[in-house]
Amino acid sequence: KKQNSKNHEGSADDASGTSLSTIYLSLVSSLQDEVAALLRYLETVTERGSVTCSRPHRAWHKDALQAVAAREPARETAGAGLVYPERLQQRAGLERPAAQDWLLGRGRGSRRPGAGSLRAVNTAPHGRGWGGPGAVRKAQAHCVGVRFGLPGPSAAVTSREIWESFIRERQGPLLSKRVEQPSLPASSKPVLGNLEESVRGYDWSSHAAQQSADPDARQAERRSVLRGFCANDSFVFPTKERSFDDIPNYELNHLIVDDRHGVIYCYVPKVACTNWKRVMIVLSQSLSDQGTPYRDPLDIPREYVHNSSTHLTFNKFWRRYGKFSRHLMKIKLKKYTKFLFVRDPFVRLISAFRSKFELENEEFYQKFAVPMLKRYSNHTSLPASVSEAFSAGLRLSFATFIQYLLDPHTEQLAPFNEHWRQVHRLCHPCQIDYDFVGKLETLDQDAAQLLRLLKVDKLLQFPPSYRNRTASSWEEGWFAKIPLAWRQQLYKLYEADFVLFGYPKPENLLRD
Repeated sequence: KKQNSKNHEGSADDASGTSLSTIYLSLVSSLQDEVAALLRYLETVTERGSVTCSRPHRAWHKDALQAVAAREPARETAGAGLVYPERLQQRAGLERPAAQDWLLGRGRGSRRPGAGSLRAVNTAPHGRGWGGPGAVRKAQAHCVGVRFGLPGPSAAVTSREIWESFIRERQGPLLSKRVEQPSLPASSKPVLGNLEESVRGYDWSSHAAQQSADPDARQAERRSVLRGFCANDSFVFPTKERSFDDIPNYELNHLIVDDRHGVIYCYVPKVACTNWKRVMIVLSQSLSDQGTPYRDPLDIPREYVHNSSTHLTFNKFWRRYGKFSRHLMKIKLKKYTKFLFVRDPFVRLISAFRSKFELENEEFYQKFAVPMLKRYSNHTSLPASVSEAFSAGLRLSFATFIQYLLDPHTEQLAPFNEHWRQVHRLCHPCQIDYDFVGKLETLDQDAAQLLRLLKVDKLLQFPPSYRNRTASSWEEGWFAKIPLAWRQQLYKLYEADFVLFGYPKPENLLRD
């Protein structure tokens, strides 16, 4: 483009061409961290296998690792594409196209590490984990014809096998394990592993839930209501007027991306998010069982589902793409199908309280229940563990929980926990134009409709829901002992969620 600009001075394409070139070089630069991690992974698997090594080339390995880890820039040349730094090529003997293809997992299956373009290296990675110059240690040997420490009998593994093993390794050792679960026919109820699963599974369907005969019409109405109130200047709530660029990076951590199918899911805790995360894992193939991606959402162990390293979320883009992360987010938001699921805000609060404070949850006891009991219930000496507290009959009341939510001091210390944070603060519906708005009250119909919309209904089924209670009478019972003034304040706190997602104002709770 720069060359063209000399011949066509004043061309309108010059600026855009230069910009595209800048973006390309920046993305290439961002890949170098991944390259460094891959090289260090090769060091690790080499150590695990039986190796035949000679010593003469040990020096260039250290230089190569240090150059990549120090982000020594690759450059772009006309007709040749990406060219690695001169020092790496001379010392490592890298054949540019083959080495680049191998590193990016594009190499032919017959090409082997140590047999041409890229030589494996046997170096112990630094204890501080992947990436960074600190991970480079003195190379011990140059190994050719390596038997890598990977599954399978073959001494020579393909580049794809190395690459896939590398990806699994980076996701953590836990992800390679398998927790066996019984297979279930599509019509059966999922097996409940513990009491918490049962509590989470209650059907808190609102008595006001609307069941439209036409799912497309129902969906169009929900999106219309949402867009209408976002555009309504008379309806105001905090953060409504800010742009997408104004949203802090850490507030984008609930947007899960599946690049394989072009899907973005904003998960809302207490709204079937565990099973929707399972669906996203199956679609994105971000988690494997002994090298094979999960195909049945119910096979995925719960502890892996909520592991943040399992999912690609928007807040991770900065580490990958730097200053171009927002631009890439906007491209994906424009091209991908975006969805979220919501539920009646007050019923969601009840569900959060039940699962986090009515069950023995050590984390929530220490982090939330203990401070609440000390501040609002005048307890000075509390049991050291949640089991001791429950044994002594000491439990957090729903009224104390509501008092905590209404106290302005609460969010001066830290934002609401995600389990009771407002949906509009988790998913930013006035900054992101969602293509599908599902509701827990119509979960089965909405899930089936969404999977058809995503054209993945032949690949998987949404896990069947477990239901044994309704909320038509429970909501009033839970709020019966809450002072009227508190109920009114609580509605104001969650009013935006009620209005944006079409939930009727609970008049019966807001008057004597």
